Amino acid sequence: MMPRGTTSEEVERALGMRHQTVSARRTDLRASGYTDYLRDEKGIRVQRSTSSKSPAYVHVVTDKGKNVVDNKLPLQLHGHDPTGSHHGGNPMSSHAFGYTSRYTDCYRILEYMRQLS
Repeated sequence: MMPRGTTSEEVERALGMRHQTVSARRTDLRASGYTDYLRDEKGIRVQRSTSSKSPAYVHVVTDKGKNVVDNKLPLQLHGHDPTGSHHGGNPMSSHAFGYTSRYTDCYRILEYMRQLS
């Protein structure tokens, strides 16, 4: 059985977040290996229609993402340091991500997606 996954629009509606926020955070999650596109048996990315009948790619939580949510581990997002180095050189410190909406939004989206996987 193929996992259901979510489109950005589904996440936006469920969490009450703006499209720009969800799109950017899902890109962060995918680039960091926590989510990926749902693919069919031929390896082609699966799409589902949005409310406006436009095609949208479906994303799923990877094993890495499931591990983070299930074990309440901190995210390590790909790219620049989203904390502005507020963690005193230790990106795993308790202060590492307490001040960034980027991190919080990513975690909320990942948790929601995990509930559906």
